[in-house]
Amino acid sequence: MALSIFSPSVSGLNAQSHALETVSTNLANISTTGYKSAETMFYSLLGSQPLVKSNSSGLSSSRVDIDGVGYYDRTSITRAGTISATGNPFDVAIEAGDNAFFCGKKFP
Repeated sequence: MALSIFSPSVSGLNAQSHALETVSTNLANISTTGYKSAETMFYSLLGSQPLVKSNSSGLSSSRVDIDGVGYYDRTSITRAGTISATGNPFDVAIEAGDNAFFCGKKFP
């Protein structure tokens, strides 16, 4: 299929488009209380089989076929956000300092 040669390029364009969308979302929410910014990470999509070619000298060379680019969003929560009063008695804020807050099983 002749159009399959465009697949790696199209996946790269889609990944870059998603990265720009993530940046614009971060900018739009820069002053939103409680918003944690995200960043887009990229990785290569490798083909299912390596390509092996023989040349006239009898030697063979191999390379891995690149099928495109994949992406995912990563949100790193390493710093505290802004704590502000809401007036709602059911809203809670946790300020832990150097400690951590866990939910679930009891840790020893």
